[in-house]
Amino acid sequence: MKNWDVLTQPLDAVNALSRELGVSLPTARVLFNRGLTEASQARFFLNQSLKDFPDPFLLKDMRVTIARIIQAIESKEKIVIYGDYDVDGTSATSMLMLFFAEIGYPIFYYIPHRIKEGYSLNLSALEKLKNEGANLIITVDNGIAAVDEVAAGIQMGMDIIITDHHQIPKKLPPAFAIINPLQAGCEYPDKHICGTGVAFNLIMALRQALRQKNYFEKEPNLKKYLEFVALATVADVVPLVGINRLFVRYGLASLQNTEWPGFFALCQVSGLTSGSEITAHHLGFRLGPRINAAGRLYDASLGVRLLTTQKKEEAFQLADTLNQANDERRVIEEKILDEALLQAQAQNSDPVLVLKSNQWHAGVLGIVASRLVHRFSKPVILLTEENGLLKGSARSISGIHLVACLKECESLLEKFGGHEMAAGLTLKPENLVSFKEAFGKAVAKNLQPRGKTLSIDALIGFSEIEDRLLKEMGLLGPFGQGNPEPLFCLNGIKIDSHQIVGKKHVKFYVSSEQKSIEAIAFGMAERFPIPIPPLNLVFRFRKNTFKGQTHLVLEVADFQII
Repeated sequence: MKNWDVLTQPLDAVNALSRELGVSLPTARVLFNRGLTEASQARFFLNQSLKDFPDPFLLKDMRVTIARIIQAIESKEKIVIYGDYDVDGTSATSMLMLFFAEIGYPIFYYIPHRIKEGYSLNLSALEKLKNEGANLIITVDNGIAAVDEVAAGIQMGMDIIITDHHQIPKKLPPAFAIINPLQAGCEYPDKHICGTGVAFNLIMALRQALRQKNYFEKEPNLKKYLEFVALATVADVVPLVGINRLFVRYGLASLQNTEWPGFFALCQVSGLTSGSEITAHHLGFRLGPRINAAGRLYDASLGVRLLTTQKKEEAFQLADTLNQANDERRVIEEKILDEALLQAQAQNSDPVLVLKSNQWHAGVLGIVASRLVHRFSKPVILLTEENGLLKGSARSISGIHLVACLKECESLLEKFGGHEMAAGLTLKPENLVSFKEAFGKAVAKNLQPRGKTLSIDALIGFSEIEDRLLKEMGLLGPFGQGNPEPLFCLNGIKIDSHQIVGKKHVKFYVSSEQKSIEAIAFGMAERFPIPIPPLNLVFRFRKNTFKGQTHLVLEVADFQII
């Protein structure tokens, strides 16, 4: 059972916001809770459109980058995209491959193997690319910390452009250009876009520059590329505010009727059949894991091949392969989770969990760490040994900046990188004990007392649950990190009927004299007494579509027996 915190708002201000916007009181309360207390702010939030995208040339070094790419096109140089093996890196690589193909200038890509090569640029890969005739390397979702590797690439005679979104290190690589919204002197307003978001700005700027040169017979429409940005934005768990919310909103709209064979096949094998509404949740928990499974267990190029193929038959073959890889990933993940939970018992009082096993698969550590964070509400690092070094993944909680904490321990680390909520690291085995102590101290300095609390947007009456409210909730999305799905509370409700579904879940109906509404409580079968007495219920809204008919469902987040 969690503590409930029902957020309160000044009634006069909420009533005024409701009147000015023409929305229901519950929706006005949610907007107020999101800091949108003025009608002008809230109206902009509700009505953002593609015209609100920032100018891509606000990104520092964008102009010199575009000039260099156009020079490469005019000189017929070999351009190589150097990607990463996660969803963000795979999506950015695929999007650029398709865009350059559409404008009639095919390029090449390289993604390092997660286990054999590791993250970011490496010397062997650069030598290989140089020997194959590469003139210009453009990184996506990596490279910001690759000082020595970039210097080596320059010595080989290649120009390297870094596009990345990760935290800026003390020393920047000597690249031809660096595009990263976090770097000093960058005027781009949205600082926390993902790597594919940075790459989308690149193709926006390139299209604009080529248009001015009368390059196009038929100018590319970029809306369809937002599907890649939406997938990466959700999978990389960047805040769904500002331009990120626009990326996902319009990307989902395009994905609903996608023209990309790879996305269509991926949706099909993920259980999202034609006509299904695709949400941000589906991006994060269905499509994303299947793309990630390729890089986690095998070769991330499988994901690129799927997302870039123009052949339907090949798309379904690749989607099936990734689906099978995802099933295999689940089995490995559960085994690691069970073993990690046993180790975690000995560290229950520590501010962090730092767990290690030489038998763990490196490609699955991040996702298991995320599950442990959810369970223990503390930062988690999982490590395994490779080639005499401990390598692993870290995941954090709100309020604890991982990279900042790792910087306090950098004398004990061989390398590290990432952002606030997720990071990767490498250290020598003999430094593990000292690192764990130092990292724990760094986290403890910033740790606030935490309890498991549900922040509830509003108490509502049964009569307020209507189609209008459901439609208004749709205007507030997409939901995710930084834009949480609203939670509401109904007090003193009566349960009409119930049934156990799949052993772990409870389906029931809440009712008043006027109507009855379906509710579902996932994973709560053991908590519900039978028969179910009157309850106070915390829930979020869901739509359930069956045989073309859509109806409202309350998805239970928690309950109290009266």
